Amino acid sequence: LAKRAVLCILARFVARLGAAVVRLHGNFANFGTDIGRKTMPKMKTKRSTAKRFKVSGRGKIVRHHAYHSHILTHKTTKQKRRLRKAAVVDATNEKAIKRCMPYA
Repeated sequence: LAKRAVLCILARFVARLGAAVVRLHGNFANFGTDIGRKTMPKMKTKRSTAKRFKVSGRGKIVRHHAYHSHILTHKTTKQKRRLRKAAVVDATNEKAIKRCMPYA
């Protein structure tokens, strides 16, 4: 609460000086570091995408197979073993996934 009050006072002070408009976001760690400079806001990573996909060392996007979470008694051992391994995302979906993970 005290940190927020200080930041509000700082924002008023900056506004009086006629500096760039300061937006208050949830993260106050870098507050005031870009005063006077016009910087683009950081792009946010879609967390759901980041949890489902990983980028390999060569830059390929890797995913898990479907159909390996339940009803495994009806599947053969060979099928379950094959589903354990990771798969590379198809080229048609790669662009959309990379757009969701800008820093991956």
